[in-house]
Amino acid sequence: MKEALMITALSAALLLAGCGGRPDNTGYVFPTPAVTLSPQETSPQQAKAGQVSPYAEGQELFASVKSQEEAQELAELYGIELVKFQSGVASFHTEENPVDVIARGEANDWPRLELNHLGKADG
Repeated sequence: MKEALMITALSAALLLAGCGGRPDNTGYVFPTPAVTLSPQETSPQQAKAGQVSPYAEGQELFASVKSQEEAQELAELYGIELVKFQSGVASFHTEENPVDVIARGEANDWPRLELNHLGKADG
């Protein structure tokens, strides 16, 4: 009886070890989230025509910063507008293509900005 119980427990453990998740380089399996966010589906033609913005309107860029002063300095460096600073995250607005702003920063080795994509829950 103990033998059958032990075999059943080992079989269950082996089956569960291969379920879901994604392994990292240490062998640990991280659970796969039930809801994922993806960028809003927008064609480049729609975005260029101004029909749909793939970025948060008025807050197209963001960066992790330590203070509001650092956020303001970053805005001045890039020639963009600081919209909001909260909990170490600064949001910025630009009239330019946000991708071009990021590329300019990379070319000059400036602190990194990120695109503030709109997201939706996959369901």
